[in-house]
Order: sequence, then structure tokens, then C-alpha cells
Amino acid sequence: MNQMIGQGYSTAFDKANQAQQFGANLGLQGLQAGQQGVQGAVGAGQYGLQGLGQAGASAGTLGQLGQTQFGQEQAANQAMVSAGTQQQQLQQKGLDAAYQQYQAQLNYPYQQLGFMSDLLRGLPLTQQSQSIYQNPSMISQAAGIGTAGMGLYGMNKMMNAKGGQIKESDGLDTLGMYNAMKEYQ
Repeated sequence: MNQMIGQGYSTAFDKANQAQQFGANLGLQGLQAGQQGVQGAVGAGQYGLQGLGQAGASAGTLGQLGQTQFGQEQAANQAMVSAGTQQQQLQQKGLDAAYQQYQAQLNYPYQQLGFMSDLLRGLPLTQQSQSIYQNPSMISQAAGIGTAGMGLYGMNKMMNAKGGQIKESDGLDTLGMYNAMKEYQ
């Protein structure tokens, strides 16, 4: 029996040893699996960091492309503004020319009247054209008002003047133009 007990202890000891070995192997396998998991996580982290770096570089490239596109669109907008300004100026010149022609048409009867008046007076024939585009300055306006006042004063003086005798030699025949036209008739 002692032998059996000894053999039982021995078998139990062997089985405990095997179980311990088995447990140790399982622990080592678990450790190795854990280490591989950690290494995989570290590798995944590195891949994640690489991906993050690539994403950052891509974002920088997209930012540069955006700046380039903005500059190109801004240049195109400036070109359109310049073309629009030139078109507006060209149209305005056409409108100015039409307005000037309209003013000339309005002044034509008065120019003809002045021309005929010059013919009758025997004065040199002059054709004058006026441009009405510049606004008069304050000095010019003051001078105009002063000249108008002097004219009214002179007209008043002339209206209150006493008349004299009209001589026959003061008529139309004293005008040089009248005499020149008379010779051609």
C-alpha cells in the first residue's frame, strides 16, 4: 500500500507538474499574444500617424490650390471690371457726342441769326462754337454777374439819353458789306 500511495503521489506530482507546465505554456502563449497585440497596436499607431501626416500634407496642398484659384479668380474679376469700365467710358463718349450735337442743333438758329446780323452790320463773319461741358467757376460767375450789371447800367443810361438828329449819311449805305453787295447786283 505504501507503494501504491507512493505511486499515487508520484502520479499526482507528475500530473501537477504537467498541469504547471501546461499553465506556464498557456501563460507564455498569452504573453506572446499580448506582445504581438501591443506590437500590432504600435504598428497601427505608426500607420495612423503616417496617415495623419499624409492628411496634413494633403490639407496644405488643398490650401495652396485654394489660394491659387482665388488669385486667378481675382485677376479674372479685375479684368472684367476693367473691360466694363472701358465699355462704360466708350458708351459715355457716344452719349456726350450725341448731347453735343443736340446742343449744336438747338443753337443753330441763333448762330444763323448772328451770322445774318453780322452780314447786315458789315462785321467780319465769324462762326463760333461753344462747348457747354465745363461748369463755370465762382470767379467766372461773379465776373458774369458784374458784366451783366454793367450792361444793365449802360442800357439804362442809353434809354435815358436824349436823341439827336439822324443824318442821311448814317444809314445802311455807310456799311462796307452793303456797298460790296450792291456792286455785285
